Amino acid sequence: MRRIRTRASATHQPSRQRTPEEERYVGLGRLAWALREVGLRTSLVLPKGCEPFVLIERASGALRVRVTVRDGRWIFTWGHGRQQWADLSDSGFRRIWEAAQ
Repeated sequence: MRRIRTRASATHQPSRQRTPEEERYVGLGRLAWALREVGLRTSLVLPKGCEPFVLIERASGALRVRVTVRDGRWIFTWGHGRQQWADLSDSGFRRIWEAAQ
């Protein structure tokens, strides 16, 4: 018989480091939720065989935001310009919010 994991049993498991895929998903999920809370329409897109992204709907066209590693740290990227990136932090969320306006 399989053991069903409950919230309590899950909290007593030894901690492990997240995989890159999990880090990417968590970063995108946090971004989508934060932007939703400030009134933007967002979707977390998980395409088969491609990197996931957050799709932000705006009047000038949709904005796709991805999470990637650059110089050993996780960042958000969007668009095609070299300056279109931000840290996975509160200031990074603000920068993406500004880009989505």
